[in-house]
Amino acid sequence: MKGRNLKERGITLIALVITIIVLLILAGVTISIVLHTGIIDNSQKAVDQYAYEQQREQDLMANLTNYLNNYTHRVPIYTADQLKAIGSGSTIKIDEEKIECEFTKSANYVLMADIDLNPDKWKDDGKGNITFTDTSAEQWTPIGTLDEPFKGTFNGNGHTISGIYIDKTDGDYQGLFGVIEDSTIENLTVSGSITGNGSLGGIAGNIWGKSTMNNCHNLCNISGVISIGGITAGIKNNGNVIINNCSNKGNLTSTGDWPNLGGIVGTTNGEKNKEVTITNCYNAGKITGEGPAVGGILGEEIDAENNFLIENCYNTGYIKGTSYTGGIIGWAQYNFTVKSCHNEGNIEATYDSGGIIGFIQERNDKENKILIEKCYNIGNINGTDRVAGMVGTITYYCTIRECYNEGNIEGTENVGGIAGDNYGYNLIELCYNSGNITAKTGGAAGITAINNGNNKEEGTVRNSYNIGEIKGQTRAGGIVGWRGQGTIENCYNRGKVTRTDTTELGSGIIDDADGNGRTTNCYYLAGTASSGIMEIDDKQGQAEARTENQMKLPEFVQTLNKGETNWKADTEGINSGYPILSWQESNT
Repeated sequence: MKGRNLKERGITLIALVITIIVLLILAGVTISIVLHTGIIDNSQKAVDQYAYEQQREQDLMANLTNYLNNYTHRVPIYTADQLKAIGSGSTIKIDEEKIECEFTKSANYVLMADIDLNPDKWKDDGKGNITFTDTSAEQWTPIGTLDEPFKGTFNGNGHTISGIYIDKTDGDYQGLFGVIEDSTIENLTVSGSITGNGSLGGIAGNIWGKSTMNNCHNLCNISGVISIGGITAGIKNNGNVIINNCSNKGNLTSTGDWPNLGGIVGTTNGEKNKEVTITNCYNAGKITGEGPAVGGILGEEIDAENNFLIENCYNTGYIKGTSYTGGIIGWAQYNFTVKSCHNEGNIEATYDSGGIIGFIQERNDKENKILIEKCYNIGNINGTDRVAGMVGTITYYCTIRECYNEGNIEGTENVGGIAGDNYGYNLIELCYNSGNITAKTGGAAGITAINNGNNKEEGTVRNSYNIGEIKGQTRAGGIVGWRGQGTIENCYNRGKVTRTDTTELGSGIIDDADGNGRTTNCYYLAGTASSGIMEIDDKQGQAEARTENQMKLPEFVQTLNKGETNWKADTEGINSGYPILSWQESNT
């Protein structure tokens, strides 16, 4: 009605202005006078004002409609009792808003206030340790079960649900939510203590279908046997799943012999052509597993023929496992990308541990594409065998590109700045190591301790360099410890290489070489190693010594580039004047 009145008034005003102008002209008033008196300008302003008012009214009505739609289809949660009623199917009066709502498992819920499920019955020591001090603390029953998953939405609205208490040693699918499917959980923080058997997560035990977790944060300490995650224990993605801007600060502990333990997600298992993305997430909690498959972001990616992406994620927490332990992923195997991720936390494990990924399972399938790009590690890593700044063990069809390690890496054998064991159709390129690499027995190298494949085309390291100190009893090399098949090209080393069994210098590029491999256009700083390739004199075109002055010349950059643009001169002092990779930039 108001819009129609405005329109009628606008039309009337325009007609009145036109009528006045016509009468003035008939009375002998010239057009010039009409224009100079501003009648035309004022009439145009009236028309513009009418159009503005009309558009403003339409925008206000649209916003009001959207608000009313959201308001009438949402269920507000103010109290613990209301939170407990989710999924009950009951119709409950919300006194705060004088409305009645049906609490189904598919409704859209909005948290309107912080809720403490056990007030005055727990304490936080400020160091991440939450303890329940009252034996009468009420145990939480998760929302959604294996048989009846939660299928609605839950907007935490920036609030916190604290005092979550679950102590069921034989309990599975435990968390604020038990199982969700085709659901969205967002803008929520949870804190408390969760103890169970398997599928334990701060936000949800398991995620199914096309679901999203956004801006969710866990402060709960969680302990159990198998499949544990700070946000969710497991993803079964028969639909696309998105986890974004989530974090874990709770301490996570598994006593199982195969934990599937991760700071954000415990394990993922999906169908072909489905996608899982974990972006902008981090772990700052302590993660301790008594078995393999332990990771700062994801414990294990298993049998997932889907496309998997982890991007812009990091770990700062301490991580301990037996094997297959990584700062980002513990165990992975199929069609995944890890991009722009890093690890700052210290890691302890036995076999196959890395700052980014512990172990990449063998999949001799050309359709299996694995990419690790623009990642770095600055945490210290200690292990037994196949220990590295990026990946402990790589097998088949993996590319590591534009990555670096600055952490100190120590182990018994096969210790590398980028990889412990690089086997199969893999490519390491445009990477560098500046951390100290130490192997108590054999196999220590700036890039990869082992480089091997079935022929010289497999297992390639190119356009990479090392400046860290390398120590090992045997197979101590500036770039590679032992090369079987495979290719090493366009690399250089200026870090000191020492064979600790004799206190003599090791090899500048490769310490031991067998098979039909190939080494071309590689160089080492004179005085840092005994030779380019152990027991082989420096050979032109393969592995040669260069002085500091020679390595700092523009011509040396051209030599490494071989007509390409992978290298550039260090004009900003990033690498003390030695050549750097084209992607490197100063942090200052």
